[in-house]
Amino acid sequence: MSGVHTLDTRGIEQARQFSHVEQFVLNSGVGATGIERPRGAGPGHLTAATSLSGLHNTMVLTEVEDPSVVYSRPVQRGAELVTLTVANGPIAATIDGRRQRYSPGTPIVTGCSQEGEAQVLERISRCLIRVHRADLHLSDADIQRALDGELSWADWHREVMIHTTRLTQRIKAGQEHPPDPAGIDRYAAGVVELLLRSALDLPETGEPPTAEDRRRRAERFIEQNLLDPNLSPEMVAANQAISLRQLSRSFADGPGVAATIVRARLDYADRLLRDPSQTAIGISDIAYRCGFVSPAHFSRAYKTRHGITPSDARHTAIIAPKAPQP
Repeated sequence: MSGVHTLDTRGIEQARQFSHVEQFVLNSGVGATGIERPRGAGPGHLTAATSLSGLHNTMVLTEVEDPSVVYSRPVQRGAELVTLTVANGPIAATIDGRRQRYSPGTPIVTGCSQEGEAQVLERISRCLIRVHRADLHLSDADIQRALDGELSWADWHREVMIHTTRLTQRIKAGQEHPPDPAGIDRYAAGVVELLLRSALDLPETGEPPTAEDRRRRAERFIEQNLLDPNLSPEMVAANQAISLRQLSRSFADGPGVAATIVRARLDYADRLLRDPSQTAIGISDIAYRCGFVSPAHFSRAYKTRHGITPSDARHTAIIAPKAPQP
């Protein structure tokens, strides 16, 4: 990796100085698109990051600068995320209370319900691919095996990771035409699935997903992206890498894709309206947050779905009697 990323900025304390260094990194010609100061780091500690994001999956190449500061941040959490990371330096990670030291070049799988933090103790380069669980055609048991570390890594796994994330530099630097967001999602998920299947020594079944599998993955994707104003049947089909007609057939025995999106948004709005801790959020704000074009449209759809108006639902939540104290 080019040394242009590794800048000694420990003496920088003023915002004006930080801005100058930030512009130097961003204009360095390596395609760096982000600068961050890690939590717990000293003044001026920088990380240059080049990322390429699709609709929801991401590939990131970073240079952690300043080996005198322990780089520490929480492991990505959330029931629907899987992250594969490899670095050219040692990493000490505490995941679900278990501390383990990973040697340079060892891929690390984190995500799903795991919690913890990773510490980088040296100046390193780090390659990371983060994908949504719904994009991986692996069983929950196989995902859990990967999270538990039951993998057998080879040198080519590391090389694939490095090659994949370095594409972010080439694309950002304008050496290649950037692919469409849905294509980035499929590419990132395909790489992670290839590596996990190989490292877990899983046989290829060759069986295409059933309509039920597609519908289940589509419903999961809808829940994950519920607040995205661009969420649409076309977006769901792109995520599944299938045509809109194929996706529609997966929903043939129930509400269609568009209706499923609206229902999911109305159910989410219902939870907000009935939650006493969310009364500061106005009904109009809830309508727009849930993807409706107007409060009036939201009110009509909500009443059709839940039988009462949004105002009545909120009023019921506010005046609902509290349970007696023991």
